[in-house]
Amino acid sequence: MGIVMQIREILENMSSEELKDILEGGFSFLRTFGGQPYAIRRASDQVLDEKTRRVRTEFYAYPENGERKRQMKGVMFRIEGTAENLDDRKIVFSEAGNVHVWPSFKAETYAALTASRAGRTIGGTGANTFLHHRVEILTPKKETVALEEFDFGAEPLFMLGLYGGDYKLRVAEK
Repeated sequence: MGIVMQIREILENMSSEELKDILEGGFSFLRTFGGQPYAIRRASDQVLDEKTRRVRTEFYAYPENGERKRQMKGVMFRIEGTAENLDDRKIVFSEAGNVHVWPSFKAETYAALTASRAGRTIGGTGANTFLHHRVEILTPKKETVALEEFDFGAEPLFMLGLYGGDYKLRVAEK
């Protein structure tokens, strides 16, 4: 069974409480799926409906097994949940469900890893989601680009540049 099918089956069989724990897990954490540890990286949060407080959160998960290029073996998944209060920095969720899993493309992988890295700063503010912050990339050309607008396909060596300091991340309040 492929990794996408395996993760899909595991997530679809989780209770609402278990999915809620993932939603409230923060920006970077470990979770065991099928006996295998996975690194989970929060990629994005989006309010679907202000009135019902419904939020869609996307995550990137890859095997944390020490293998080379393990991040390229990851998957994306999303979970929807209802936020108790959208104004709180630390969001508490309920009614978690509506799971969807798909293979990760390189650009999605890079975006998720970049978002998670910026999440370290956001987590320091007490927040556990991206709902109150936006992530911006400062390029070597001194341009500022919102994470969701950055063209990772045009910058194949972006991750090396990020780790090397050529690209910088900035977190701003919405």
